[in-house]
Amino acid sequence: MIEGHGDDLYKYHNSIRHNFSSNIFARVDHSGLLQHLAERGDDILHYPEPRCLSLERKLAQEAGIDPGKVLVTSGATECIYLIAQMIRGGKASIVAPAFREYEDACQLNSITVEWCRSLSEAMATDSDAVWICNPANPTGEVTPAEQLEAAIQSSPDTLFVVDQAYADYTSMQVLSPSLAERFNNLILLSSLTKRFAVPGLRIGYAIGCVDRVAQYLRPWSVSSVALIAAHYLLEHKEDYAIDAALLHNEALRMAVEFEKLGIKVFPTDCNFILCSLPHGSAAQLKQWLVENHGILIRDASNFHFLDQSHFRVAAQTPEENNLLIKALEQWISARPYSR
Repeated sequence: MIEGHGDDLYKYHNSIRHNFSSNIFARVDHSGLLQHLAERGDDILHYPEPRCLSLERKLAQEAGIDPGKVLVTSGATECIYLIAQMIRGGKASIVAPAFREYEDACQLNSITVEWCRSLSEAMATDSDAVWICNPANPTGEVTPAEQLEAAIQSSPDTLFVVDQAYADYTSMQVLSPSLAERFNNLILLSSLTKRFAVPGLRIGYAIGCVDRVAQYLRPWSVSSVALIAAHYLLEHKEDYAIDAALLHNEALRMAVEFEKLGIKVFPTDCNFILCSLPHGSAAQLKQWLVENHGILIRDASNFHFLDQSHFRVAAQTPEENNLLIKALEQWISARPYSR
């Protein structure tokens, strides 16, 4: 899917001042990273590693696992497509609403998709693979780790693809890398893009039964710039600590204010919230916020099981969050009718 993602800031020609559309906390000091990249500029004159073995070793050391259980890709999205290639022609269950690229990758590889509203529903199918985002995108809800582990253990012939891209934005327990090392039917997806708020770099990784997935990896899929940046970020991770509890509390505060306006807010365990308008469409709201306030939100109408009323926002600074609340007050007050 090329169109329909969050953070489509590139469409608006520098008119966006406050970006709530991506599920990351964007107010991060990247000055050290930018200086490091400037100093390593000559690296773009050479090919990068065909496979990012040096970074895989570093990630494995951090996680305390075998480097052979790690596969670095150009964003977690590349790995999603590689996994779909691996199970081409099979059957997959997707716990939805969920990141749209699971569906698109499956369709591209002639995989029959069964949509499920919960993990338990997915377990009742006879699928070759179960895809689940945990924490979930776009809701922010976390499926308990013990429930996931029990499902994985009880179905050894089913591949579980657990996307933990937003794991750093929740205080709840998610699956550990050691678990992926233990089970032969589990792949955990992670994203340095989300962890370090660098979505433009496109670098993610998988942990678990990645041997077969790696057979489909293109050489040089991760650029020199992204690889250099990833090493730097892991070596300076203490500068990028995410206060998940603080951001979650901000999201909950925003939810309370939204509900006062008649906006439905879904439960979340993260820094982002899924909402449903009482009237009007998310597309209309998105355009109005851009034109009148320089604010960007995520129109969530293209997620499975959702409709035109749904939108998603991620908590930013309290000051920015207050600006969004005030803007929504204006939108709602100008449209005093029921949907």
